[in-house]
Amino acid sequence: MNDFLKRLNTFYVNANGLNFHVTTWGESGKPVAVLHAGTGLIAATWDPIAVELSRYFCVYAIERRGHGWSDKPATGYEFYDFAEDLIAVLDALNIEDALAVGHSAGGTDFLTAASLRPDLFRTIFLHEPTFADPSENNLEKTELPEWMIQQVARVKKRRAIFSSREEAFQHFSVREPFTRWSATALAAHVHFGLVELDDGQFQLSCHPGIETQILHPIYTAMENQHKGDSRGSPFSHFKNIQQPVGLAHSDCSGERFKMMLGRAQRTLPNARCLSPLANTYHCAPQENPKELLRVIQLFLDSM
Repeated sequence: MNDFLKRLNTFYVNANGLNFHVTTWGESGKPVAVLHAGTGLIAATWDPIAVELSRYFCVYAIERRGHGWSDKPATGYEFYDFAEDLIAVLDALNIEDALAVGHSAGGTDFLTAASLRPDLFRTIFLHEPTFADPSENNLEKTELPEWMIQQVARVKKRRAIFSSREEAFQHFSVREPFTRWSATALAAHVHFGLVELDDGQFQLSCHPGIETQILHPIYTAMENQHKGDSRGSPFSHFKNIQQPVGLAHSDCSGERFKMMLGRAQRTLPNARCLSPLANTYHCAPQENPKELLRVIQLFLDSM
């Protein structure tokens, strides 16, 4: 496992006033693919997918603000914040016309960025993105469903401090959804997903105070209640995205993910729905990279 972690090539990019931790695979000079994970997840867990894609692409995976070893500002966790970070990092790396592969809310970052800067992406592949439908706005409703309120309460109580990375590995390995993850994905998660404190203990990088801020825009988007901040909500602009967008979901995921994929299919002008990922739940990059790669390849072959 240590050999796996040692071979990863990581570096930092200063952009949009923050430092972002980036992992890269493959040789420069090839076309570029950019990978972006969802809430609470880190770049290195893309490794099996990135290694395969690096046969044809120079691959980058960027850890979002509040995640992994990227900076963790006290505030700024709306969709536009993540998209502006992404644009700034890609500009700093002189990347444009890239293949974008996004998971969950990380996929929404790509759509928001594409609505602001169409030059950055040639094609976009999304697995179960967070997606609101502006035509079905429910803005007068202010209360979230009870299950969402309970989930936020559970996140607030989540254990965030561990005496060692080994203890964290054992803690997560017997809990959902990590029981379905590969050992290498979990090893990457506890290595880059924890930060060492001054007293020698380790804290979740995406700690509960940050994750609850991230969840609020996601949950309001799910319920079509998303208003955003002074910049508004990005979802009304997604109808203008012209790039081909591949959409995929996992056959074992909940109905809410399939519902949001349906919204994306109706909204995005050049969306293509692909066959579901078999025997897979929401965390596809970490639990079934082979199946996710199959569907990505189907999308690329259709271009």
